[in-house]
Amino acid sequence: MAKKIVVMQFLFFLSFRAYSFVPGISLNLGVMGIGVSFENTNVAGYFWGNIGTFAYQSSWGFGVNVSPVHFFSDMNDPTSYSLTFVNTSVFYNFLKHDHLILGPFGSVNAVMYNRPDFFEFHGGITFLIRNINFFSPDFYKNSILGVDFLVVELGYTYNNKGGQGFYIRAGMDLLSILFQSKQTELKEDFDEYQKEHPVY
Repeated sequence: MAKKIVVMQFLFFLSFRAYSFVPGISLNLGVMGIGVSFENTNVAGYFWGNIGTFAYQSSWGFGVNVSPVHFFSDMNDPTSYSLTFVNTSVFYNFLKHDHLILGPFGSVNAVMYNRPDFFEFHGGITFLIRNINFFSPDFYKNSILGVDFLVVELGYTYNNKGGQGFYIRAGMDLLSILFQSKQTELKEDFDEYQKEHPVY
């Protein structure tokens, strides 16, 4: 059942046409990163990430991020992992900038694949570099496909299974960067081919 949900959500995101229809809206392929949690005096490292993120930021600085899949995996215990299907975050950007976000946020992750009643809250400060790809500055131009180049969160988390504590984590939109680097490589190969085989 969980696999069917993931496949349906992935197909839904693929149905978006790649053009910008509303300023402030973007869609990235996913964020992957590492974090450290401080729970009950225990320090633990973990992997985390989102698969597909729909993002919107208004001109007033308020924004929202929605992702169909969020994953978490403990570095020291591979059997300790989670996969949630309702993942929403709201934030306020003090900078009110299209590409730099700094401010408070609150988020919820709920409906775990094997625990439908699971929910977890996060709150704290976030910093994002969004829709800037330093390898190809034109990547985001006139496209809904964006890049969360860097995501940093410092906050506190609580879930209904008894877990709570401070954490810090960072991640990058590796999938979009890899996708763009491949597209750039193909374009360079095509341009080189045209130079070697001009059409008259």
